[in-house]
Amino acid sequence: MKFRSLKYYVEEAFVSVARNRLMSLSSIATVAACIFILIFSVCLALNLDFMLSKLERTVMTVTLDDALPQEDVSTLFTAINDLEHIQAPLSEYISPEAALSEFASMLGESENSGYISALYSDNPMGRYIRITPDDPRNAEALIVEIEAMAGVVRVQNAHELTNMLISLNNAVRIVSIIMILILSLLSVIIIMNTIKLTVNNRRTEIIIMKYVGATEWFIKWPFVIEGIIIGVIGALIPIVISWFLYDGAISAMQNNFAMLSNADTFKASIELFPILIPLALLLGALIGTLGSVTSMRKHLSA
Repeated sequence: MKFRSLKYYVEEAFVSVARNRLMSLSSIATVAACIFILIFSVCLALNLDFMLSKLERTVMTVTLDDALPQEDVSTLFTAINDLEHIQAPLSEYISPEAALSEFASMLGESENSGYISALYSDNPMGRYIRITPDDPRNAEALIVEIEAMAGVVRVQNAHELTNMLISLNNAVRIVSIIMILILSLLSVIIIMNTIKLTVNNRRTEIIIMKYVGATEWFIKWPFVIEGIIIGVIGALIPIVISWFLYDGAISAMQNNFAMLSNADTFKASIELFPILIPLALLLGALIGTLGSVTSMRKHLSA
């Protein structure tokens, strides 16, 4: 394709977008809605996967009997460390004072605040031993072994939370795929109607070009590029908006929820959007191309 021809195609495409701006805006809005749902679902899915990968490495908490003598705690601690499938570093003993300090940190409170200071006088926290399985698949076997030991009340891990996140992740993906397919179809239909208007507006010009010997694709390329322009603009808008919304939403959650204040709780936008930008632009261009090509087959006779 010659540069002069390409320039002609692009100029004609932009003129058509401007001429049929109402239909073009409708097409762009529909594509943008489709791409926005794509970005939202991918961000949510990748963050859920990130949380799941962290939960798989999360320690298990062994709650000890309050009546267990302190000397027996050391024996139990050694027995747990001798088990198979304990990842290094091995077990960590958490005293009631250390547990209360961690609780205060999770709430974003200082140890000298009124609420936390009152708890120190009558500490409700128990004693714990933390362990990390070498593989999440070995967690269930470890729980059975440790709960059978004398002095162990229960073993807590993230099994239920992991299952909940997996179910949520699957539901988000299914709903998102359905909505993306529906909106993609609507986008294609609206783009088809936009191209149809352009074809009708240029019907006389097209007939003249055919009469003087213009090739089929010389006539069709401006319509294809018009569809691509609509799709790409429809993708760029939600990309820019989503980037700002994502950073704002993450900052708001980290500022308002102490448990989420860790910077490593969510994926950073700089990690997500290098993946999302080409994916969104590709989907937008694909929807635009599909809409224009389908419309040409139906309304532009060879």
